[in-house]
Amino acid sequence: RDRDAAAALRWFALALAAGTAVAFLTGVAPARWAVAACDAIAINWAAPLVVAGLGLAVVAGRNAVLSSAPHRLAAVAAVAVVVAALFLGIEPRCLRGPFALMDPALRPWMAQVAEMQPILSTLRTTPAVGTTLIAFPLAAVLAIVPLAFDRTLRRDPGFVAVAVAAVAVTAVGMVAIKGLNYAYWLAIPLMATACARLVTGLRLASPATRVLPAVLLSPLALSALALVAVQVFGGTPPAEDRRLGRGCFDDASYARLAALPPGIVVAGIDHGPFILALTPHAVLGAPYHRLADGILASHRSFALPPDAARDEILAHRGDYVVTCGPVRPWGLDAAALETSLAGRLAAGDVPTWLRPIAAGPDEPLAIYAVERPR
Repeated sequence: RDRDAAAALRWFALALAAGTAVAFLTGVAPARWAVAACDAIAINWAAPLVVAGLGLAVVAGRNAVLSSAPHRLAAVAAVAVVVAALFLGIEPRCLRGPFALMDPALRPWMAQVAEMQPILSTLRTTPAVGTTLIAFPLAAVLAIVPLAFDRTLRRDPGFVAVAVAAVAVTAVGMVAIKGLNYAYWLAIPLMATACARLVTGLRLASPATRVLPAVLLSPLALSALALVAVQVFGGTPPAEDRRLGRGCFDDASYARLAALPPGIVVAGIDHGPFILALTPHAVLGAPYHRLADGILASHRSFALPPDAARDEILAHRGDYVVTCGPVRPWGLDAAALETSLAGRLAAGDVPTWLRPIAAGPDEPLAIYAVERPR
């Protein structure tokens, strides 16, 4: 039976090699073809995958290799060793995870990003969000147990691979909820298989009844049921984000800023995407971990005392400073926060080098123009 699968393996391996090469060559700028990355398609991922595909294609095409199970195992192991050596040779630091190449100075900021929080933390602070996120992947992992009792499925390499990957990725999602995005992908074929077995087991004949399990076990339905359960049985009230109440993320709040002459805006990191999308301005920082210099410069601009903050902002040619409620730079104790630019603005003590444009109590955004030395 393994010999009969050689043709399928060969075509899969060739498709893997060709697809990876095309994705790399068309999706990565030529100037970055030699640049490694741990969290995106890059040479250190593409080259090993191409070699893996070509190696498996060669193995599948040689009858001598396919003559016995030990030969097949040895050949595949040899390909795996070459691929692993190539991956480690290009960028071994990626073994530490997708953010291994991130500037270590960003770790305090990354630790407070919502999508990097563990699911248990999210369940405690916002149970409605946490349960809707975990419901479908968790149901798929649980569905593996009854499905595994089917001997045919247990012997199916496709089912085993998807099941193992789903469990692993869901475990990653428990540590950082960003991983649940990938858990959803792998959960879909498992839940589809469970639905098919359920229809067969219950002997559902009519089209309406055959569709019903798929509807009830869909991501939308399971998330909705989880949300209803939280509302019925109660849970910890979500922590209030004062920025939402102030309209910090409402499109209309950026109209006043959008009317100003284009310039570079120094603002809280989370406001960066809104300023870019809704105004003609550029921003110093935005919540993308590859923009380390901009994130750190924005942080320093608010964390330093006003005079030092002015030098930082002028060094980056900042034209406007924008806040929405108190800004809390990470890593500051109470005394340092009080003397920082963020602390002085929160106290209403505006430095002379900042000219208020919109800073009244009815304004959602406080906007200041940076006065340059004459």
